[in-house]
Amino acid sequence: MKIFLLPCDCSADIPVSAGLAGGRVNCPACGRAVDVPKLRELGQLREQQRAVAEQTRWSAAHAVLLAGTAVAAIAWAASLLVLPRTNSVVDPAAIRAAVQAASDQDIYRAWKQGLSRSGVQRPPTDEEQKLLRTSQFSGGVSRGLQILGALGALAAAAAAIKVAGQPAAGGGR
Repeated sequence: MKIFLLPCDCSADIPVSAGLAGGRVNCPACGRAVDVPKLRELGQLREQQRAVAEQTRWSAAHAVLLAGTAVAAIAWAASLLVLPRTNSVVDPAAIRAAVQAASDQDIYRAWKQGLSRSGVQRPPTDEEQKLLRTSQFSGGVSRGLQILGALGALAAAAAAIKVAGQPAAGGGR
């Protein structure tokens, strides 16, 4: 919509549109009522230069900012989901319950048959090896996702700095 500048006697310009043609407006500077020319005479007035809205145009830096933030958030959330679970092969409560339920003779017999000869060092069972491999794999995936998230956050931070330094559309440069 075109805005015309209607001069006032106080030398201020009053912005008017075609909708005000033939009416009266008050000057914002002095308050005096001024007649607005009819529509066909309105075109003889100076037009107000349109101010470009203070709006930043979408740029590659904006895209990197959005993508980096999304990658960081998704990667960090996913890294929490694939963290190794602390599933124990040995259930201490079950061992305590079995020991308490066993007689002294059963405990002594079990100790004589193998527990006295076995030390703390023993090869892991198949179940323990599987749990260890799964835990190492998911830990590696989790660390990889955390690194990916950090790279996304760095890219987003660099883009945010670039976006913050960009002038508004139509504002120079």
